[in-house]
Amino acid sequence: PLITVGAGTAGGAGAAAAAGGGGGEIPVDPDDEDFQQEQNLVSRLVHYLHHEDTDLVCRMLDTARTHLVKGGQQRTRFTMVPVVFRCLELTRAIHARMLAAEQGEAPPPTVTCKKMFEFIHRSISDFPPEAAAVALRLNLQAAQAADACGLDQIAYEFVTQAFILYEDELPESKAQAAAIAVAVGTLRGMRSLSPENHETLSAKATQYSAKLLKKPDQVRAVTRASHLFWAPAEAEAEA
Repeated sequence: PLITVGAGTAGGAGAAAAAGGGGGEIPVDPDDEDFQQEQNLVSRLVHYLHHEDTDLVCRMLDTARTHLVKGGQQRTRFTMVPVVFRCLELTRAIHARMLAAEQGEAPPPTVTCKKMFEFIHRSISDFPPEAAAVALRLNLQAAQAADACGLDQIAYEFVTQAFILYEDELPESKAQAAAIAVAVGTLRGMRSLSPENHETLSAKATQYSAKLLKKPDQVRAVTRASHLFWAPAEAEAEA
C-alpha cells in the first residue's frame, strides 16, 4: 500500500504539513495562484491511493481525510474534491464485491456501500459555505452513485442535501439556474428511486424552476423539469 495506516507515521505528518495542518487554520487567500497550485499538487496524492482490497483503500482515504481537514476550510474546498470522487469510484468496487460475496465468490467487505456513503457525506460537509456550488454538485454525484448501488433512501438524502444547499447558500440567479439544470439531469437518470421519492424530488425541482428570478431561466428550467414526470412511465415501458 502507498500509505501505512496507523497513528504517528512520518508520512502522515508530512502530508499534514503539506496540507497546511498542525497548528490551527492559517489565513490564506483562496484566489492566490500559488496557493491554488499548492493545493492541486496535494490533491493529486489522493489519486495514487489504490489497492485490490477495498477495505484497505477505505482506511487510506480515511487517513488522508483526517490529515487534509487539518488544513482548514479554505484548503479543503480544493483537497476534499478528489477524496469524494475517489470514494465514489470506490463504491462501484465495493458494490461489485458485495454482489460477489452473495454468490459465495469473494469474502464480504468490512466497509459496505452504506458506510462508504456515510463517509462521503462527512467529506462533503467539510466544504465551506463559499464552496456551496461545488458541494451541491458533489451531493448530486453521490446521489447518482447511490442510485447505481440500488440504495434508494441514501440517493434521496443526497439530493435533499443538494436542495438544502440550493436554498441556503446559492443566492445568485445564474448559479441557481445552473444548479437546477444539473439537479434535473441527475433525477432524470436515476432508476432506483421509489415512485414516492421520485415524485417528491421532481416536484421540488419544478418548484425551484418556477421561482427563478429571470423569466427565460424559468421557461428553460420548467421545460427541463417537465421531463421528470414521464420518466417513471418510460421505466415501466422499458421493463
